[in-house]
Amino acid sequence: MEKEKKIEILQDLIRIKSVNNNEEEVALYIKNLLASYDIDADLVEYDTDRSNLIVEVEGAEAESEKTLAFSGHFDVVDVGDEADWSYPPFEAEIADGYMYGRGTADMKAGVAAMIIAIIELKEEGLPFSGKLRFLGSVGEEIGMLGSVQLTEEGYTEDVDALIIAEPTDNIVIYAHKGSLQYEIVSIGRSAHSSLPQEGINALSQMTEFLYRAEKALDEKTAAFENDKLGPMSNSFTVIEGGEQINSIPSKVSVLANARTIPEFDNDDVIQLLNEIIEELNQEMDGKLELNITQSMFPVESSADSDLIHTILDVAGEDLEVKTLAGATDASNFMRVDHEIELAIFSPFVYSEAHTVDEKIKVEDYLSAIDTFKNVALQYLN
Repeated sequence: MEKEKKIEILQDLIRIKSVNNNEEEVALYIKNLLASYDIDADLVEYDTDRSNLIVEVEGAEAESEKTLAFSGHFDVVDVGDEADWSYPPFEAEIADGYMYGRGTADMKAGVAAMIIAIIELKEEGLPFSGKLRFLGSVGEEIGMLGSVQLTEEGYTEDVDALIIAEPTDNIVIYAHKGSLQYEIVSIGRSAHSSLPQEGINALSQMTEFLYRAEKALDEKTAAFENDKLGPMSNSFTVIEGGEQINSIPSKVSVLANARTIPEFDNDDVIQLLNEIIEELNQEMDGKLELNITQSMFPVESSADSDLIHTILDVAGEDLEVKTLAGATDASNFMRVDHEIELAIFSPFVYSEAHTVDEKIKVEDYLSAIDTFKNVALQYLN
């Protein structure tokens, strides 16, 4: 494929406004693009105007049961005030070797690079064995919705290795912590502050919960540590409640985020929180409730896997291999009954994600196509 066509494809994807929705337009664009190269792709509908995409090509060489999956998400985050941007966020303008636009780094450049790699492998006669699959997902930025659906529908059941093209600054990520987002709600009863005994103070109840929960979770942080990911952690981040200064508050809520590890994962945190809540509900007149808003489990692969070695052989032995504190779609894709070799990897800059004037180097995008193509060739042969 000509260089100009590769750049045009990415520009077309950036111009599709898939802000936390509308991913089907992205999926249809890619499906039609692939069809022009005689490659089939299937939409997996999530909701109205929201579809995942599955692409699979089978190598022309001797039969193999090995399956390599490429993956990327189609949604992007909001741009904020477009007046703050130096270049319009959905026009994919190129200046001084950079392409600007929402989703360039996170992560339509990664998606486009993987799709073009598949097209070029098809043009070269698919000179590998086994299968190469692309998993394009909706709703990663809010809830990781598509990867949940695709995993539940079995699209990673036979996957041996998975590459997710999130922006990683050319660092190869092989494991990351989980993320548990939750809300604690304290329900009391309002009364005039001159008659506090007539009410149930939701703020006082929440204060007692926070005291016990922080102590218990700090003990778990000290007790459990993963040799790759470090300790688990928990942060209470937002508090809301009360009606006015001279009223006993009837409702208070707190938002929190735990970063989990295999030794003390999301289920363990939830169980601990529920035990504290049950204990307090027996002691207090009011009520505490736990609401889980997002639960992404930790993932752990090997830094010594065939996939990691393949990437290092192709992209450079001096690349750093490490773990990540954040969470990705791998949290869902890897929840199967067998081990999957994992690499979260691309040359695009992580700090560009979600920013005003988000951008990538065009030369990084073009090199990523070759990297993904050559990794697939080597891994599947």
